Amino acid sequence: MGNVGWQDWSEFGEVEIGIDNTQNPISLTNPLSFDDTWHVAVGAQYRTNSQWKVNVGLAYDSGFQDGNDVSPLFPVNSAWRLGAGGEKQASESFKWGFTTALLYGGNMDVDKRSTLPPVLGGRGNLVGSYDQSLAVVLTVYGNWAL
Repeated sequence: MGNVGWQDWSEFGEVEIGIDNTQNPISLTNPLSFDDTWHVAVGAQYRTNSQWKVNVGLAYDSGFQDGNDVSPLFPVNSAWRLGAGGEKQASESFKWGFTTALLYGGNMDVDKRSTLPPVLGGRGNLVGSYDQSLAVVLTVYGNWAL
């Protein structure tokens, strides 16, 4: 199996942050300059018997942020994913399964510097990095068809 895709992250929009105060409502919109991305994946399924099926796959998503300056609001970017799982056909109308995926995002830097000092209304500086970002996702699901 295979999949190629494109995501229009540049149209994701602007993030609006607001403080809910009826006497003094405050909001601000922060534009996030995301890039459009592409995705490619390959996978395979193998039926071990009439009830069990094994799934494996590998995918890559390109980065939608500058890798040297990711937003701390959304600390993800390009990533490799490796997944495996199984599915059991328990009855004619019910199947259940499980999957695990390993997501590797590498290193990402954050460099948000303010032009004004905090005393004059600046936000301060946020500089750092996410080193060797890694996530594990476990899923269990069921499907009952009428």
